[in-house]
Amino acid sequence: MSFPNRTTLIDRTINMKMKLLLLLSLFIFFFSGLIGTLQLSHSVPENSEDETLVNSLSDKRTSAIKHFWHTFEHGAYDQINNSIVQLKALYLENPNDSEIALLIAHLHFWKAAERFRLKENVCPNVTDHLIVAGKYFEEAQDLNPKDARIDGWLAGVDMSLAEIHDNAKDMRKAYFRGKKSIRKYPAFNHFSIAYLFSNRPYNDRFYKKAINSFFKSMDIATHNTIDRDNFNYEAYLYLEKEETNKRLKRAVWNGPKAKHNLEGFFLIMGDFLVKAGRTEEALIAYNNAKLIPSFGDWPFKDILHRRISDIAVNVERFKITSKKVNENPFYINSRDFSPDRSMIFNSYNCTVCHQAY
Repeated sequence: MSFPNRTTLIDRTINMKMKLLLLLSLFIFFFSGLIGTLQLSHSVPENSEDETLVNSLSDKRTSAIKHFWHTFEHGAYDQINNSIVQLKALYLENPNDSEIALLIAHLHFWKAAERFRLKENVCPNVTDHLIVAGKYFEEAQDLNPKDARIDGWLAGVDMSLAEIHDNAKDMRKAYFRGKKSIRKYPAFNHFSIAYLFSNRPYNDRFYKKAINSFFKSMDIATHNTIDRDNFNYEAYLYLEKEETNKRLKRAVWNGPKAKHNLEGFFLIMGDFLVKAGRTEEALIAYNNAKLIPSFGDWPFKDILHRRISDIAVNVERFKITSKKVNENPFYINSRDFSPDRSMIFNSYNCTVCHQAY
């Protein structure tokens, strides 16, 4: 089965009436002698039916993007398919929209990443979402090559697929793609790449490097070298209001699209440290999350409280679960959340930073 190329898809968005208008314009152009006055552009004359069509597409785009964020910020995993359909309809009308491509990629990535929500109904086909996510991330990057966040997300997809296919060569390529993404946008991608190594053995060198990346992220955020033994964040919270670099601020502080970015960061960091047996440091990370002003509104604060109370027993729990998931990627139990598993193996590993309601 052959699929139409982008030019064909865009052409199909022009209805017959628009084509007739175009022919009429050309007729007037050639026979009126108004050479130089005809300006071909994407603008549409006021009050025309063409403008109504463009406005309609714009309204659909706005609605679909709004639906995406409503779905994501509510952790509405069961609404992912509805959002995908809306966004893909727009993508077919205009496959040159980088934002739409990026949102589609995220939805497919989310579908695979939080597969534990499906409980016993996890199907091996869920891994196909990674393939589709990768394709749309690539399209988004081609359309917006300056967005260095995409490099980190693509490295994550590539690593996951390499692991599924047991392809050492692709894994190396993905790893170095991740390192390159860190060089391009360290404030964002130190964390993005570190998170990918959650399932590595606690004594693995890459796991240790991942922990160091959490500290490097804090160094970048605070414009300082954080004390690795005592990294209480209270003394640095004032910096959020003083940060003038918008690109940096978006990556390392809470914001409109990641309302609990810091709380999630410290919960995940704490989980990393617990599995490594570094419980004293993990406790500092967990308590840092409680210092964030928005902590009281965070949907996952009860999980963090339980992490603190179970910190001693979780050391072995996290090691065992990581081993079981490495042996069987579809290892789960019957609960959405399990205290036996670190955040990467639970059903909230994406929304822990983004869910606000």
